[in-house]
Parts: sequence; C-alpha cells; structure tokens
Amino acid sequence: MFGRLMPQEGRFFELFKELAELIVQGSRELVALIASIDDLERRRYNIEAIEKRGDKVTHNTVQLLHKT
Repeated sequence: MFGRLMPQEGRFFELFKELAELIVQGSRELVALIASIDDLERRRYNIEAIEKRGDKVTHNTVQLLHKT
C-alpha cells in the first residue's frame, strides 16, 4: 500500500534533492549575513538568486506532479 503513495517518477527525488541543496545554500548565506553585515549587497544578491532558483525547482516539481 505504501508503494502506491511513493512517486513512480524518479525525477521527483532529483528535484527534492536540488531543493534541499538550495535550502542549505540559502541558510549558509543567511548565517554569514547575520554573523557579519560586511558585503551586504553581495549576500543579498546571493540569497535572492538562490530563492529564484528554488522557485524554479518548485515550479518544475508542481508541473511534474500535474503530469502524473
């Protein structure tokens, strides 16, 4: 029964892994920003770029979900 709940499309796991990696990257940038406010603009840019990549991964995941 549990097997039916698991995604049959292996791409889901790739997307979840990619999203998890982006969460870690974003968290590291945020910790660095809080630890030292030096280079604020670069950190802000990095966090926004990570967020945008995460949005794309989420969008791709939802699209794939609708296809299954």
